[in-house]
Amino acid sequence: MKRCYLVFVFAALAVFCCLNQATADVLINEFMAKNNDTYPNGEGKYYDWIELYNDSTGSVDLTGWYLTDDNEDLPQWQFPAVILDPYEF
Repeated sequence: MKRCYLVFVFAALAVFCCLNQATADVLINEFMAKNNDTYPNGEGKYYDWIELYNDSTGSVDLTGWYLTDDNEDLPQWQFPAVILDPYEF
């Protein structure tokens, strides 16, 4: 089961990176998968998360950006409508 989950995570990251080629200035900086007891949020709950970094001099609007592990379901998880300013996480 653990191996299947890791395959899922790496597949999702691969799809994200492929879709992200046009705007390669936004990078996956960190991610936490299967966060059951490692990093709680401010409410003490454990969620999986991903951190993006804008390594460019211009702002990037994440509206319409998605993360997926399935080529048949590209809009599987939509990023929130957030604007990453230059050199911002």
